[in-house]
Amino acid sequence: MRNILDEIKAKAKQLQKTIVLCEGEDKRVVKAAADATKEGVAKIVLLGNEGEIKAANPDVDLTGVTIVDPLTSDKLPAYNAKLCEIRASKGMTPEQAAKLLQDGTYFGAMMLKMGDVDGLVSGACHSTANTLRPGLQIIKTAKGVSSVSSFNLMICPEQGNQYCPDGMVFFADCGLNPTYTSEGLAECAIATANSAKAITGIDPKVAMLSFST
Repeated sequence: MRNILDEIKAKAKQLQKTIVLCEGEDKRVVKAAADATKEGVAKIVLLGNEGEIKAANPDVDLTGVTIVDPLTSDKLPAYNAKLCEIRASKGMTPEQAAKLLQDGTYFGAMMLKMGDVDGLVSGACHSTANTLRPGLQIIKTAKGVSSVSSFNLMICPEQGNQYCPDGMVFFADCGLNPTYTSEGLAECAIATANSAKAITGIDPKVAMLSFST
């Protein structure tokens, strides 16, 4: 059976993208930054105060990890100006933008918007709403997509699963939209199928499940 995680890592190693991890205050994120760098999966930028991160994680080797402090970065003026431009219709002031940019996920979203990184990871110690809000306000949805959805990649046990010949299932939308219109549900299914194909190369088959929580 395919080991999809190893395949994803192999692709990432070839691409060598720069990924920002927004939550340097979380020990799991710091360890992930070190591990990803050691494995050569990507070029990692970790957000937070370097002294505080290293003091809180003395046993973690952060060699090769770029640590950026959102409070002192020389990118702040440019990010502030761009954020005010993006949110001009909401009347955002430089003072309001400066306050938002103190938040790691907002700062990381601006890094992505300005092309300083290729991707962003957040949500380890922030709520779904606080993780998504900067993306919706700054990055926005892909062209032709009117609503945002999420998915989880579920990998079957090594012995396989008779209902899952490819060894994996993409479940959407488990954590974002509690209700859908029929059009929104179709859009979510198409977006998830496209993501499944892009990530794993499978020919996805789509099924709709009703649910109650």
